[in-house]
Amino acid sequence: LVPAPTAPDADIHAAAVGAGTSTAEYRRAVTWLRDSGADVIVDAGSYFGHGDAGTDGLAAVARNASGGTLFVTSAGNYAQRHWRGVHEPDDRRWVDFEPGVEGNALAGGEAFAGRVRASLQWSPAPGNATANASEGRNATGTTGDAPNTTTGEYELHLFRRGAGGQRLVTSVAPAGNGSSVYLDATVPRGRYYLAVAADNVSTPHRLELFATRDLRHRTGNGSLAVPASQPGVLAVGVYDYGAESVAPFSSRGPAGNRTGVDVVAPDAVVAPGTGATGGTSFAAPYVAGTAALLVDGHPNATATELRSVLTASARDVAATGPDPATGAGLLDARAAAAAADTRFAGANDTAVGTAQAEVDGATRDAADDGNHTDASGSAPETGTATPVESTRALPAVRR
Repeated sequence: LVPAPTAPDADIHAAAVGAGTSTAEYRRAVTWLRDSGADVIVDAGSYFGHGDAGTDGLAAVARNASGGTLFVTSAGNYAQRHWRGVHEPDDRRWVDFEPGVEGNALAGGEAFAGRVRASLQWSPAPGNATANASEGRNATGTTGDAPNTTTGEYELHLFRRGAGGQRLVTSVAPAGNGSSVYLDATVPRGRYYLAVAADNVSTPHRLELFATRDLRHRTGNGSLAVPASQPGVLAVGVYDYGAESVAPFSSRGPAGNRTGVDVVAPDAVVAPGTGATGGTSFAAPYVAGTAALLVDGHPNATATELRSVLTASARDVAATGPDPATGAGLLDARAAAAAADTRFAGANDTAVGTAQAEVDGATRDAADDGNHTDASGSAPETGTATPVESTRALPAVRR
């Protein structure tokens, strides 16, 4: 566990949430951690919507827990695996990712084999009076009390491209009046792409696509996943010391009322005995460990005070002030310890400076090999997807 070397005197409690990460499992885990007296909770995962997870429920659990406990979470590794756009309905079946491009290549168009997961969510576009009314929203897209229904639906398709042309691997459609779909398939080596089909859609909608492989057509902004998208949590992105900038894969805002991440931190943290090599799943525990050091020196500090100290003492590494990709800036554990000393005068902080000095050397010198672990929430395996021939018009894809 990454917090262990960062905060060597901390008591660490681990809670499992199951393969599907259901809302009930997540709530039980977080409740158990809070009841055990945890001062800091860290969730190094990130979850995009699918039927088994119910990310609205997960979001509520994290949001409620952050009210009394410092809840640190990874921003997600989706800046290169996320796309969002507005679909203006016309007489075509396939949605454009760019003008004239109806397919979004996975893994940059390179061949790969293994598991593919993707989530598509949609909602009426703000300012669309007809769709907003059907969704119980006003002209600004604010939710009212009307039922959550929408005009038409969208389907998510996975295609394989080969010498013989394009073949449909699998597709998913929403259940009932749902406004999201989740695709999960394991595929043999080949080149694959995603496509979105509109079915009886008569009004503009916002679409948001997350995947576990890099997308050729992508939108870095707004790529925060649950729970990092929620107010109250401390969302952590990754800072690349070598490039002196936020890591390109690190998810960023805006998301709802949240500008973006709260802070960024290094992910090249040594974790012997694990196969993981980096990503926001490593940066978040590093921040949580730093927070634990502050708690050790100032046991009466509240979650709000700890959050304030960590963000206020961060070093700005982008445009002045908070921004979507780096938040308040790069975590500075030494500055945080000093700021805590000043704010909570009289406490004993010897452990803070000593422990952080040990961690600084290991963190700054560790080499990041660039192979970042995906930390998304998972659903049960579905086995190998069986390719079938498509009998409908195929989407236009740019090679």
